Amino acid sequence: MAKNIKKIAEILGARIVAEVPETGGGAFGAHRLAEIVARLQPASNPEVPERFPMIPTGFEVHREGRRWTKEEFEQRLYQAPEKIEFVGGIFASERERLTVLAMLLEILGIDRAIQFGKIEDWKAAIAAREKPQGMSGSES
Repeated sequence: MAKNIKKIAEILGARIVAEVPETGGGAFGAHRLAEIVARLQPASNPEVPERFPMIPTGFEVHREGRRWTKEEFEQRLYQAPEKIEFVGGIFASERERLTVLAMLLEILGIDRAIQFGKIEDWKAAIAAREKPQGMSGSES
């Protein structure tokens, strides 16, 4: 890493928002660096909150949990956050939290999940999700 990073940033009119660890070279290093930068971006730009992160896809959540196939297990290892970090909550981004939630729901099932919280809140959340987009309470 450059020894005069602050000076370089000043000359370029930039600001340092995070330090990235050494990732190595080649394709694997580039991939690792891309993952790290993607994780840092929401935290580095507070003007753009991560209010509606992309929902992780490819998960099959049912009422009863199930074991993953070998192929699913390998895919989930790739999708899972590398480590648990406490940055404004558990995990570094909303996307990581949603990915872990989807993984747990797949394994445990919805029936286990609704044991947490009030049943009225679960029903209200389901009703809100079923409501057609664009309708407010006054229009119904």
